[in-house]
Order: sequence, then C-alpha cells, then structure tokens
Amino acid sequence: MKKHLLPLALLLSGISPAQALDVGDISSFMNSDSSTLSKTIKNSTDSGRLINIRLERLSSPLDDGQVISMDKPDELLLTPASLLLPAQASEVIRFFYKGPADEKERYYRIVWFDQALSDAQRDNANRSAVATASARIGTILVVAPRQAKLPLSVRQRLPDKYRKCDAADPRLRPLPESRQW
Repeated sequence: MKKHLLPLALLLSGISPAQALDVGDISSFMNSDSSTLSKTIKNSTDSGRLINIRLERLSSPLDDGQVISMDKPDELLLTPASLLLPAQASEVIRFFYKGPADEKERYYRIVWFDQALSDAQRDNANRSAVATASARIGTILVVAPRQAKLPLSVRQRLPDKYRKCDAADPRLRPLPESRQW
C-alpha cells in the first residue's frame, strides 16, 4: 500500500512537465521552388528567454553527419539571429537560401541556444546567485535541389521481358468505358 502512495501523491500534487522553448518540427524542408522558409518559435514559460540561433552545414542529416563549410558565407541566412522572447510569446524566424542552384540536396543544423532571463540578473544593486535554465536545441533543415533531376522514363526502367508486347495478344484489350478514368 505504501508503494502506491508516493506515485499517487506526485500525481495529485499537480507536478507538470517542464516548459521550455518550442521550436516546432525537428526537421524542416525547403522545397526546390522556394528560397525562403519560416519557422514559428514559442516561449511557453513564465519568464523571458534570450534566444541565439546559429547555422551549420552538414554532410548528412544522419548521426554520422559531419559539419562542413558552406560554399559561400551567405549561402543560408536567417533573421533574427538573436532575440529576446517575452513570456508566453511567439516569434517567426525566417531562413533565406542563397546557395548554388544545382542538383544537390543540402542539409543544415539549426542550433537554438535558449537561456532564461531573470530580473535578479539585471539588478546591479543586489547581486546574488540565480539558477536559470538554459538549453541547446538542434533541428535539421533540408534544402531540396534547386534543379530537379527527372528520373528515367518508365520504359527505360522496365525489365526486357516487359518492354515489348504484342498488340495482337488476346489478353490485351481496352478497358470498358465504365472502368476508364
């Protein structure tokens, strides 16, 4: 009976999960016909947050992906890169792709540095130790190739035995009108 009292007491005490910065989806995708992407971030806490955002190009979005240098410094831009986000507020972050227009898919890590603000930290007259929560959140941005490489035709991908058919074959017949599109 005593084993069940502690979990029940915790459940009834109203302990809620920790609140933090909500950066939306872990993976974002920029289509080939678009050069911009917007992400909405939300501060679900009761205190202001300092948010700093950094971009890293990756060789792969998988765990073994390495950070590599961008082709040019302004390959991927964002605004704002740093902001103060009030309690219970949201903000739109915009990304602008200015990189090569080729057939290569590119991967970027968006690193969100989230740090709590405190009135005690800004008060120079009364200095004291203040514990604040901070987090480093990483998400992935995939930029689709700017020039889509179209796949081979269906005929080129078919095995040889299906490439040729005899129109006189009785098994080949037109569909009745009721089954046509």
